[in-house]
Amino acid sequence: MKKIVLGSFSALLLTLILFTTQTSCKKDTDPITKTDTLFKCTPTIQGLWLGAQQNASSGQDWSWSIRPDGTASYENVIAGTRQLCVGTWKLANGTWTCTTTCVYGLAANIGAVQTFTATYNATTGVLTNGTYVTTSPKADSGTFTLTEVN
Repeated sequence: MKKIVLGSFSALLLTLILFTTQTSCKKDTDPITKTDTLFKCTPTIQGLWLGAQQNASSGQDWSWSIRPDGTASYENVIAGTRQLCVGTWKLANGTWTCTTTCVYGLAANIGAVQTFTATYNATTGVLTNGTYVTTSPKADSGTFTLTEVN
């Protein structure tokens, strides 16, 4: 009997620890149907983002992966060729910056270094005012938009 009580107490304690250390989310209810529509969690910049970049002559859609370890990558298609760029990011005082290098894609773009800057609102989880600069192999600049998917 003593083993059962001790085992039950241990299981209860472990469950309590697991539940209290998890990120809390707020359930949202549809005001018309009074049904749960989604769980709203505390926003974070980490995750999958979709958007587009635009320079003076062209633009393209892209997808970003911003990871918790400080690395990020984006993927897009230029002239029918898939391109992959990887790099590192940081968030300081509401400003997100990321520097990437193109590692796969059009031959002329491999090795291209780009720096991205945007304003991040930690309350709403939204990135705005995105700009980028390509410093190598040729100079280029433009704007970008990103919307978080998850």
